[in-house]
Amino acid sequence: DPADGQSDVRVEREFVVKLRGIVNERTLGADAFTIVPEPTAVYSYYNSYEGRYVISWPMQPQTGYTVTLAGKIADIFGNTLGKDEAIGFRTGNRKPFAHLNVPNEVGTYNAYADTEIAVSYRNVSELNFELYTVSEADAQRLLGPQGWEVRREYKPKADALLREWTVPVTPESNSNTLTKYQLGDATTGIPLPSGIYWLELRAPEVKYVSGADGVPQGTQEVPRHLLIVSPFNLIAKKAASEILVW
Repeated sequence: DPADGQSDVRVEREFVVKLRGIVNERTLGADAFTIVPEPTAVYSYYNSYEGRYVISWPMQPQTGYTVTLAGKIADIFGNTLGKDEAIGFRTGNRKPFAHLNVPNEVGTYNAYADTEIAVSYRNVSELNFELYTVSEADAQRLLGPQGWEVRREYKPKADALLREWTVPVTPESNSNTLTKYQLGDATTGIPLPSGIYWLELRAPEVKYVSGADGVPQGTQEVPRHLLIVSPFNLIAKKAASEILVW
């Protein structure tokens, strides 16, 4: 697995061979297989309980590979494969993604400067942004003691939508791209006013799931970010009996 002749194989997967009988693991050394084109690094192991011989290497997209198993692979009774077995397959593209390139779920931004957000993406055709205003009550919950859980399940109200827009992109195939985008109104040039905002990002090629449901393979959570845009900055230093703010 993958099977001989298979195409559009995910580059993230491993090459797995099911071996029957009690395998002589001494015959599963570095010369037990060859890979063409030869990768820079290969890792292999044998799971005797499941009879799975796993060969892993950093597969490249849109590449044809041939894995040849040596005919000398044997069981403990001396029975061998008898001849070399070649399995050929071709990989597909890397899976698409689009992420908000922010260090945390919550960020503070200077109201005197243009509010920009960095986005990293791959193999997508467009980026769809939704920017919502956040009420004071919602902000208290999102920033409260259980804020991480509230943010994970938070769904902004439809009437809180401030702006939504689409940015067409043409990234190089299978390459990661990082770009900054302004969150103010690009048509009027008006920057984002002071306030608390909720930003979501989607791309049509990406399959999304709710964070509360877990993240199955091949999917991702909707990228979200809570923005606090303010002209003020307070720093607090706290001791056991006093606090200093400046």
